[in-house]
Amino acid sequence: MREINVMINRLRVGSFSVQDDSVTIDIDFDDGKEKRVYRTTLFNGDVEQIAANIINEIREMEKNIHYEFNDNNVLKSYVKVFVINEDTAIERIIGFLCNVRDRMLRIKTAKVADGYMDMIRRLQGMTLEINRVL
Repeated sequence: MREINVMINRLRVGSFSVQDDSVTIDIDFDDGKEKRVYRTTLFNGDVEQIAANIINEIREMEKNIHYEFNDNNVLKSYVKVFVINEDTAIERIIGFLCNVRDRMLRIKTAKVADGYMDMIRRLQGMTLEINRVL
């Protein structure tokens, strides 16, 4: 069995749409090499489930990358992916997603133009450095 350790380093808001409650998140992680994926997320469900889906998608992607086959297209060994400090990472991702969702709601429900562009800029620049505190 092959074991891969993955560390999720950072999440950043790339773009968003308050009309359909979606946000594109840039996810930086490291499995020995630094990698980045982009994920569009709809806030139509539970943020805890969205955070778990992010972790699971990274885990599945890493498994697919590291599978090895022999000449007969038979799988040589299984791949087990471990997310370093997974519980803490999920907890921090949940907090980040809640903040993103709340800021999107504030933008969507803003009644006056005063400060509207500042709210958009703050949301656009939101970043979560997961490993800073770990």
